[in-house]
Amino acid sequence: MIHEHFCGITEVRPGRTMFARCLLIGTTNMAEVSINLICVHGTMGACKQFDAVWEPLAQHLSSTSMAIWMFDTLGCGRTPVPPRGSYSASDFADDAIEADIHGLIVRKVDTAKPMVFVGHSYAPQTILKLVRDYPVIHKAAAGFVFCNTGFHGSHAALINGGPTIFKVLPIWLLSCLHPLMTQAFLKLGFSASTSREILETARNDSNSNDQNMTRHYCAAHIWLTPEEAQEIVQSVNATRTGPLPIVVLHGVEDQIFPITVGEATVKTLDVQPLVVVEKAGHQIYEEQPEVVAREIANLVLQHSLGSR
Repeated sequence: MIHEHFCGITEVRPGRTMFARCLLIGTTNMAEVSINLICVHGTMGACKQFDAVWEPLAQHLSSTSMAIWMFDTLGCGRTPVPPRGSYSASDFADDAIEADIHGLIVRKVDTAKPMVFVGHSYAPQTILKLVRDYPVIHKAAAGFVFCNTGFHGSHAALINGGPTIFKVLPIWLLSCLHPLMTQAFLKLGFSASTSREILETARNDSNSNDQNMTRHYCAAHIWLTPEEAQEIVQSVNATRTGPLPIVVLHGVEDQIFPITVGEATVKTLDVQPLVVVEKAGHQIYEEQPEVVAREIANLVLQHSLGSR
């Protein structure tokens, strides 16, 4: 059973709004929810990328009352693109996006209930920083499901405008090149066996992204070092009676973050094994949603999170 509890634009803090959606599994009453699943998309992604996961997840968690919270960050998906000239690079900085997500959580989510965070690509960086920077989230964190991500070492190379193409080319030229960049993303980010329907949906979504915002997002990202990621997880473990449940998945055909990045991630976080997802690239939620649903459900059930 899946029940849509909320879907729409909501204020998350003064002057900032986001599109957010909440689905309930196992109940139609928010008061009965025993666990929250907080889903964070990657750079210039959207929460619709998770949609195919929810039906198989509901089947796995028939005895669990869960609230699934997802959202689109500034200018992504169904969160409106601000008018040109009304924003600056600082609006897309990591701390600004984290503040938006924190605002949504404290306004909408029952923070007395445990939270399992699901993150893709850059999103685990954001999730760990939220846990580090906001005590209410640090206290509620009950597990992580990280997909196709890594921790990339020195910050110095990552805070100077992002990929070279976004540093040197004017927006008008980036916009002209956008369809070619989308095609490269489809080739690098998806399995060779991915259906045409999924690829065409991804093409349309990618081509709809605003290149000025893409530039700002890429420039603003500061990837955690492995040591910083370890320190954050250890800080949560210090408040628990056992280690925080963490699952790391990686598409075997990912050419954006090769499988070696996933192998390094499980070593950094001291979790085993890496869940290697066959017939999947970078976009495993869309390519293999049943596998993602199974791993989320296993984490919840094996650690007795959210049982009624």
